[in-house]
Order: sequence, then C-alpha cells, then structure tokens
Amino acid sequence: MDPVHRAVAQHVEELLTWDRAVRADVDDSVHQMRVTTRKIRSLLREAPDSFGLADGAWVLDELRELAGVLGVARDAEVLAERYQHELDGLDPELVRGPVRERLVEGARRRYQTGLRRSLIAMRSKRYFRLLDALDAMVAEYPVTTFGPGPEQATPPNIDAAYRRVKKAAKAAKAARPPTRQVPQRTRPREARPQ
Repeated sequence: MDPVHRAVAQHVEELLTWDRAVRADVDDSVHQMRVTTRKIRSLLREAPDSFGLADGAWVLDELRELAGVLGVARDAEVLAERYQHELDGLDPELVRGPVRERLVEGARRRYQTGLRRSLIAMRSKRYFRLLDALDAMVAEYPVTTFGPGPEQATPPNIDAAYRRVKKAAKAAKAARPPTRQVPQRTRPREARPQ
C-alpha cells in the first residue's frame, strides 16, 4: 500500500474511533473528529488520482460538510472554556450579576445544541454513505504502484509538494498587479516649533 493510501486508511480508522467517542460525548472528541475529517479531506484533495476522484467529488463535499457541522459544537466548546478560564482569573468582586451563567452556560448550551446536530448528522444515510465510500477507497488496491519501472508513479513527497507551492506562489505573484513605488523624501523634515 502506498503512503497516501496508508495515511488515509489510518485516518479513516481514527475517524471511526472518534465517531464512537463523539457519540459518548467524550471530552475533546468533537475537536479530534473534526481534525481527522479535515486531514482525510486534505489527503484526498491532494491525491485525487490515487483514489479515482474527479474534481468536485461528492466525498470531498461531504467531508467538508461534516467538518462544518462538527465545527459548530467545537467553537462553542472553545468559547465555554475560554470564558470559564478568563472569569476564573478575575477578582470575584469584578464579576457581577449572571455574567458566568450568561457566558459560560450559554456557550455550553450552544455546544449541546451543536453536539445534537452533529449526532443527527452522524445518524443520517448521508453519513453512512460517506463512511462506506471511505472504507471502499482504502480497501481497494492502490491505482499506482511504486517501483523502478517508467510506467510506475513515484510516491508523493515533501519536495514535490514544496515545488507545487513554490510554483503556485510564483504564479500568484505574477498575477498580482504591480504596486506603485512611493518616492522617498529627498530632503530632511524641518523641525517643528514647540
């Protein structure tokens, strides 16, 4: 199995592990599932030919949607933690009224709402169709094999990725309109009266 397929297979296994953790509402599981989803999407997007994906493949769209749904709960979870930390650091005399309830508990309620929406999405036919597609992708033997033959592809590597990024940056710089140079002052500023 080539490195890309191996990485995707590993992340699909992690996704299933985090799926169970999210369903059990384990601490930080929503975040980890979202990160894993984004890693899978990134790998598939960078090597679409290895998985027989066309541009705009529905699998990539579904992974983006899943990360978005999980993101609602994750954002609220982060806010609740930050509010709690900041309020705990303040002098109790400075925290007046129902500030803690409004901020921390409000964020926790938004987290619970986001978690419920995530769980609803994770019980849908769309989600199970996505999991089946991911399983099928990693179960298939890779389209390319690596070896010395001229017809065989080379494994993706850091150097190739760096060259692609460098080429894209160069193209973006060339496409950017030139900036107007502002002339420097040729004489010193006069001292202002005080």
